Amino acid sequence: MGSCGILFLLNYGDVEMFAKKNYTEDETILRFNNDGSIWWKKLREYIPPMLITNMSTLLLINVDSLVVGNLVGEDALSSVNLFYPIIMFIGVVSVLIASGCSTAISNSIGSNDQDMTDRIKRTSIVMMELAAILLAFVQIPIVFGVMYFGMGDLSSETLSMMRQYAYGVMIAMPFGLISTVGVYQLQIAGKMKLLMWLAAVEGITNLLLDLLFVGAMHMGIAGAGYGTAGANVLRCAMTVYLISKKTEMYKVGSAKASLKDAWEIVSYGLPDAARSVMYALVNYFFVKILLIAFGEDAGAIRGVCIFCFSLVNVVISGIQGGMRPLIGFLSGAKDYAGIRKLLRQCLLICTVTIGIMTVFVMMFPKLFFHLLGVYTISKNAEMSLQLFSFYYVFAGFDVLFQLYFINRKKTTFSTLLYVLNGASLIVAAYILVNLLPPPYVWLAYLITTLLCLSLELWFFRSLKKSDSEQENAELLYLSLKPDEAVEASRLLRNYAAEQGYPSRMVNRLSLCMEEMVSYAVNACKNMEIRKLLRQKVPPELLVDLLPDELFDKLMTVLKQPLNDEIIPPFPGDVLKKLPNELQELLQQNVSVYCIVRLTMDEGRLIMMDTGRRIALNEDIESKELVTENYTLIKKLAKSVEYQYVLDMNYTVIDILS
Repeated sequence: MGSCGILFLLNYGDVEMFAKKNYTEDETILRFNNDGSIWWKKLREYIPPMLITNMSTLLLINVDSLVVGNLVGEDALSSVNLFYPIIMFIGVVSVLIASGCSTAISNSIGSNDQDMTDRIKRTSIVMMELAAILLAFVQIPIVFGVMYFGMGDLSSETLSMMRQYAYGVMIAMPFGLISTVGVYQLQIAGKMKLLMWLAAVEGITNLLLDLLFVGAMHMGIAGAGYGTAGANVLRCAMTVYLISKKTEMYKVGSAKASLKDAWEIVSYGLPDAARSVMYALVNYFFVKILLIAFGEDAGAIRGVCIFCFSLVNVVISGIQGGMRPLIGFLSGAKDYAGIRKLLRQCLLICTVTIGIMTVFVMMFPKLFFHLLGVYTISKNAEMSLQLFSFYYVFAGFDVLFQLYFINRKKTTFSTLLYVLNGASLIVAAYILVNLLPPPYVWLAYLITTLLCLSLELWFFRSLKKSDSEQENAELLYLSLKPDEAVEASRLLRNYAAEQGYPSRMVNRLSLCMEEMVSYAVNACKNMEIRKLLRQKVPPELLVDLLPDELFDKLMTVLKQPLNDEIIPPFPGDVLKKLPNELQELLQQNVSVYCIVRLTMDEGRLIMMDTGRRIALNEDIESKELVTENYTLIKKLAKSVEYQYVLDMNYTVIDILS
């Protein structure tokens, strides 16, 4: 049997007394420990698709630098990178809407309020459409205003190349906004394979179009902009189609958008948007400082440094993207200890992966200059990249902590911190450029990020202390394996009897816990049986092993599509007749996460599992689903609520005393 995490929320102080009174720790529910294994599993599932998606985004931005740097020249490369802060500034709208919608939807799902979820999804759609339309028109005066009046004394040739590049990028921006929102919608729906497929199509399309327009058709820097536009339009159309066909994100019934929900979305997205605004402004002023420090070489040096950080940011954003729906879900469920455990896991992943990338950049700086077509490399240029790389790991820490604070609804703190980070970066850069040799200006990123991290750690510890005071009084977190569910149920009943909780309520809740764990394990195994039989045991070989009636049942099931959202029932009597060797191959790793909350008036079981969607339906149960216990659970419980989200079954069972 595979691994299973069970989480109990009980009175911690009472449990300690219970453990000390008559029993050893091994004889109480304290013997189990919440290890967060289900979140490791979900991170392994979510992060790779986000990495591929972010690599596609990297191609959309940096493939232009790669292509024009090698096919047009260093002046074109410099123009693309000088235009980059303008792209970031215009992209703030996309960040605001996408980040806000993702967090708001995840939180509403975690709170298990379907009406609120439908309402927020409707509001998200309306805001996305309006923002895309407004962005298409508002960006025009902003782009040309900044380019001609805010970039300083640029040559007419540089301005001309920036203008040519701008046309294609402006076409791409509204479509990119819709695609960015769609990334998070698909992730929340658990469609990670679709995300990977879309990202691959977009990245390859962007590269091919750039090579076609710039290389074959000799359109120069304008071709790179139009290549980006073409890839964005294709990605947007495919994203909207797949979301409408493969998810329920656009299915909101009669729910109507509301200003209250719109403001909630904006408040969730504001910290990330503030970060993007500050990032755009910082890039604008930092370019000016670089021009003071390096002169005409500033564009090429900055292009290589930003290209390297873009590679690092693929990983940072991948970890953040994998973490975002999970932390939003846990926030909605108010599982703050689970949030901290998830944060620690992501920080560990960030340390290892980004640390390796930093070492590689430090050892081979010239490689990255050559990739962008820069072959005349000064000592200042090489040293600039090496000093900048010290910032990478801490940048990842900062991003993850900010996501933590946003989901804890500490948006004011996050927004102020973004502003502080940006303002202090410019000040530090100005001081360094006047006191030290030019390359040391890149240390400004490291200095300001360490300053912000110190404030983040202080606030994180304050929140943890506040949470701990509440948890020590009310909560206890434990985990176990599926085959330990019955034992955990017994220990839970012992604890409840010792503390005086109503035995009728606790007995019902314990029974529901046992049955739901069994339900999840068998439902997950259901799909694997079909796959295994199709791949390793041709049905024809089972003719002699099974009676005709059971063989007919088996063939009927195997003919049904494997990709059904709700897996058709696999006859239990067929499974019992299969050879022992085959049954041994059917043991699958199933991760189950439960929360049991006890009070004197009621009990609650919240259960999540990573298996295929289960069909909580009495009619299907009567036709030999994986168990025949759903009717019993409904009779025992006051209410049973079910959702399929984050590629997990999410069930909430309430029982009165």
